[in-house]
Amino acid sequence: MASKLNGYVNKVYLAFFKCNWEDGQMVKAMNDNKVSDVEQARSALSRYADEGLKSLDTLRVFDGDPSLANSCRQVVNFYKNAAEKDVPKLTEYYVKQADFAKLKKAFDGKSDHTKDEVDGYNKAVKDINGSVNSFNQLNNKVNNGRTQALNNWNETEKKFADDHMPHYH
Repeated sequence: MASKLNGYVNKVYLAFFKCNWEDGQMVKAMNDNKVSDVEQARSALSRYADEGLKSLDTLRVFDGDPSLANSCRQVVNFYKNAAEKDVPKLTEYYVKQADFAKLKKAFDGKSDHTKDEVDGYNKAVKDINGSVNSFNQLNNKVNNGRTQALNNWNETEKKFADDHMPHYH
């Protein structure tokens, strides 16, 4: 029974692990402000999420209990949504931030500015400030979603093992 359980858990865990690892790479790249690395990890995360969902769809429930596969499906769907919908919006901010830094450097490098240059710079400041707020809100949403998905996964994984692992007295 333990061997059968471990085989099942390992199949489910593999779908989780690939996504979780790639998500970690993506977060690290975001923290390091490396947009191309974020994009590479985001693309891989999307692909692993699709693969994971397909593999979960082929698994039967274990001993009448679908909880582990269902929990894994939830966390993989979180990763898929983050990779395909949220992270592209977050990376847009990094690009805007880099563009603003170039504009600011050019603006600060001149001592005389035309009215159009000042107006353009002020508009860019307003835009980047709005982007900061949007970025922070979305980033918090993603981080909270990640925490919730991982907490649910960890709780379900522990309960599943407790419920199905043979115990010897």
